[in-house]
Amino acid sequence: MERSSLLQLIQEQLDPENTGFVGVETFASLVHSHELPLDPAKLEMLVALAHSNDEGQICYQELVDLVSGVSTIEATLWLCRKGGVSQ
Repeated sequence: MERSSLLQLIQEQLDPENTGFVGVETFASLVHSHELPLDPAKLEMLVALAHSNDEGQICYQELVDLVSGVSTIEATLWLCRKGGVSQ
């Protein structure tokens, strides 16, 4: 899915009030329902890197930007730092 299409989908379906933020579980549900190529580890990494507001919601613009630039190497390095991958 293209970056602009993903942004539009999130805005229309998850943020009709145009706040710029969405709940983590809501975003994860969208990823799963649209079969986006993000495994749970990459999704966790993206959520950890994205800016959140006082209500624990994440900025979906940052998520989309991160999704566009995430690579397997980046995800692996992040997981190694978190202790989730044996070297």
